[in-house]
Amino acid sequence: VDAESAEAWCWQPSAAPAKVPDSPSFTSIDIEWPFTGGETQGFLGCGLDAGGAALCWGAGALGNGTFGTSGSPVSVSGGHVFVEIAVAGLAACGRKSNGEVWCWGRNNEGQLGIEGPDALEPVQAATGVDHIAASQEIVLALRGSSVDRWGGAGWQIEPGPVATLEGLEVAAFAADGAECVL
Repeated sequence: VDAESAEAWCWQPSAAPAKVPDSPSFTSIDIEWPFTGGETQGFLGCGLDAGGAALCWGAGALGNGTFGTSGSPVSVSGGHVFVEIAVAGLAACGRKSNGEVWCWGRNNEGQLGIEGPDALEPVQAATGVDHIAASQEIVLALRGSSVDRWGGAGWQIEPGPVATLEGLEVAAFAADGAECVL
């Protein structure tokens, strides 16, 4: 979204777009439709409002103390102010302007960036991060010229640095089965 905030509209293949019920104005959104064991689990969508507060809707990691389902966006707990949001299937992460990354949701693939159980509310996953992106059960973090990754434990991929972008100035970062920078 450019200079103005906008309401969220979503649709699935072969369906008409529909406004997300009770959608506030968002400055950015991200969504993921996770697949676990060949079964779809429903989508998870999260967005940032003009003040940087995160709100999530859909199935699973709402970040408000539940793993429920909500057709309307609900506020993520903790009063965090984020500048970026990324959804990794059954988890989501927000990046603060100081480089801290906070994640919430399922941790079955290590997608929270920490050891331990699932998190009903945000837990700190990383520091010193310039951009984040996510897809399926993987989160990517750009730190200077290094791209680090966590999650995807079932894919036999070790967490840590996965690429270097030495000499490139990165304006945007995206992931969905492949990673790209602008």
